[in-house]
Amino acid sequence: MNFKGTKGTWEINHFTDINGKEIGSGEIKNGSRVIATFGGLARIRGEEGTANAKLIAAAPELLKALIRAKNYMREFGCTDQLEFDRIESTIKEATE
Repeated sequence: MNFKGTKGTWEINHFTDINGKEIGSGEIKNGSRVIATFGGLARIRGEEGTANAKLIAAAPELLKALIRAKNYMREFGCTDQLEFDRIESTIKEATE
């Protein structure tokens, strides 16, 4: 199961007004490539929009951590099959 999305680090770029104050919208980027936007037309701004953007920007690293956890559980013996299946299902949702 390999991640087929944009590789590399995803970063949040907050849009600001002319005074440099964040306006509750922006974009998630990989270098110069825009992966997603938040706020703006989505109508989710401010703290909620920023929290959503942080989660989206962390997605590649979260996926890697989940894959490592699954591998660790497999290598050292998983005692909770339900959790193992849930982790495996979540990875499949993100990668297939």
